[in-house]
Amino acid sequence: MLALSMVLGSVATVPGVAGAAPGYLKDVDVAHVDGDLYMTAALSQDGSIQVQPMICQTDTFEETCNPRGWATVGRNATAVQITTLRYDTVLLVARLTNGQTWYRKGACDGVGCSWQSWNNLGGNVVSVSTGQDFGTPCADIAGLSPGHNVYTARVCGKAWDGYEHSPAHGWKSLGGKLTQVSVGNDYVVGVSANKSLWWYDPYVGDHGSWQTGGGQIRQAVAAPNQEFCGLASSNQMWCFEKEARRWYRVGGDWRKLDDDQPIGISRNWSFLEKGVKDDFADIGGTVNQVADDRYLQVGVSGSGRLWYRTSYCGYNVWYPG
Repeated sequence: MLALSMVLGSVATVPGVAGAAPGYLKDVDVAHVDGDLYMTAALSQDGSIQVQPMICQTDTFEETCNPRGWATVGRNATAVQITTLRYDTVLLVARLTNGQTWYRKGACDGVGCSWQSWNNLGGNVVSVSTGQDFGTPCADIAGLSPGHNVYTARVCGKAWDGYEHSPAHGWKSLGGKLTQVSVGNDYVVGVSANKSLWWYDPYVGDHGSWQTGGGQIRQAVAAPNQEFCGLASSNQMWCFEKEARRWYRVGGDWRKLDDDQPIGISRNWSFLEKGVKDDFADIGGTVNQVADDRYLQVGVSGSGRLWYRTSYCGYNVWYPG
């Protein structure tokens, strides 16, 4: 326990107690828990992990969000992600400086979350991606080893009947070798060394297999409706329809994708998001990191500050968080 406290810290969140805003931020993520409650997770440049509940209430014409204050829940991290396991449980996943992956569950009550102890998934990965497994109280985690081999792990909360649902299993090889990997919409997807799109389909063969859509892209992510999107050398977004097996152009001028979704940063540092089909929207702002869940979008500005907006009524107004 001493080693765990030294690496990640043993700080628990006290719901409703406001803390100071974190220092210069490196990354941010957000998860809609249930009802009005969202949980924001941020990684500071010094490696500390911060969390903040946000209560977003709607009326007929607008949604107003109330940041509830920051708390420190870990240290010495190089990456952090948050996702929802079920309506009262969130999952915080952190990759440490030594390449290990740890996770921590939060029990939420409508106004905030209290945090259980950190648990070690072990391993040695250079990148990590976490996505909710829809229809189950579980999250799938994918990572790349230093040799770019693909590994997956899984963490679950309690099932809908209240019983624990296969709490966790550590890293196991998924085969394949990629230069980038992402989890989303129930798929593990990535890009190979020759910039081709690949995804793992668990329903092909007896045990699943890797499938390819070809192409020349970087930063592949899974999109809704069994589509996969990435950025071409022109910095435009292209997407691949899995069923029709065809590519189509979305366009835009993208610096990068973010949050394991078809959202990202424009050449002018604004927030871009893919539309329903072959279009995209410029959400505005001046950010270099973004995340999105349900109606809440969060971003990190060039000064390392958190900003947020709500898409409930489509107003393009950003607020400091």
